[in-house]
Amino acid sequence: MPSFVQSPIYILGLGNIGKLVAHALASSHPAPPQVTLLLHRPGLATQWDEAGRHIDVVTKGVSDSRGGFQIEETLGDESGFIKHLIVATKTYTTVPALKPLRHRLSDKSTMLFLQNGMGTIEEVTDGLFANPSARPHFLAGVVSHGVYKNRPFSVTHAGMGDITLGEVHPSHGPKDSSVESETPMGQSKYLLSCLSAAPVLSASVVLPADLLQKQLEKLAINAIINPLTVIFDCLNGELFNRPPIRALIRALMAEILCVLRSIMDSSSTTLVEKQEAEARFSLEGLIKIVENAAVKTAQNISSMRQDVRAGRLTEINYINGYIVKRGTEQGIDCTLNRALVQMVQDKQIISESQIQAFMPHNIAESCKTIF
Repeated sequence: MPSFVQSPIYILGLGNIGKLVAHALASSHPAPPQVTLLLHRPGLATQWDEAGRHIDVVTKGVSDSRGGFQIEETLGDESGFIKHLIVATKTYTTVPALKPLRHRLSDKSTMLFLQNGMGTIEEVTDGLFANPSARPHFLAGVVSHGVYKNRPFSVTHAGMGDITLGEVHPSHGPKDSSVESETPMGQSKYLLSCLSAAPVLSASVVLPADLLQKQLEKLAINAIINPLTVIFDCLNGELFNRPPIRALIRALMAEILCVLRSIMDSSSTTLVEKQEAEARFSLEGLIKIVENAAVKTAQNISSMRQDVRAGRLTEINYINGYIVKRGTEQGIDCTLNRALVQMVQDKQIISESQIQAFMPHNIAESCKTIF
């Protein structure tokens, strides 16, 4: 554990990942950091009391319960400065959840986003921190741990993974060169060190370009597995066992690849970096990454399919919707992904024989036009 003066670490968003991270920080030795849980939804305070003010994590059938957390309700009267904030909310609730905390954050704050999909940092920048001189230092993380809910404040850590952490900057809007010169190990050193010191998280810090690659790979995985398991109402592992769905996956990935390469290219500053960005992603390579993820989680029900079954909002606008948005900005045709977004929003379930009827492209032809 870091030896320098501790500052409270606040966690906003107490879903599966938020609870895992809070529990992991509380389990650190020899001196865990002070962790404050921010309750931003009605009823959370009651659930917290009913859970005995502990977070329970079950690993390989063994339950471990941790307490000692501070609690604050975001709509309360608290006004203290927040130096370190981990944001683990659902993407679509991020800006509303952060609004009550805006006055407690400044350019001396660090915000770490641990979320599915992409695009929330841009929304937070536009909606809350348009002035770059008052903007917190942004970090993001890519999480590969498998966690599912047992009951409020109890989760099962079903799949050991890791967390890749790094510095990010908004993809648009005004920037402040003095802010950009701040390194992740500057004002964010304490938060990153605490996360790295929690063994169960297996957290590591990488350069911004490497983090972006990880983010885009995760985006590609989510953009295939999540929505397709919804519209075909199937388990993750079933997607690659059906030739018509494999053809659709290839066509969708062809669109996704163009957008990912465009994002990588726009973040590169030299010709060498641009060439490396293009070399990092190939159609066959990305499909293989997604297939490996589907096989590894073959018997799982995807998070988006769980959301649809439970009547909850999905994060489709921050996954395939983000791909469509960025593609539109660059003049890239994302017809299939746009159709997929609409189908998930409409909770449309189809069979393999209906693919051509619902997708506005000829699937075979769309693959031929890429590369």
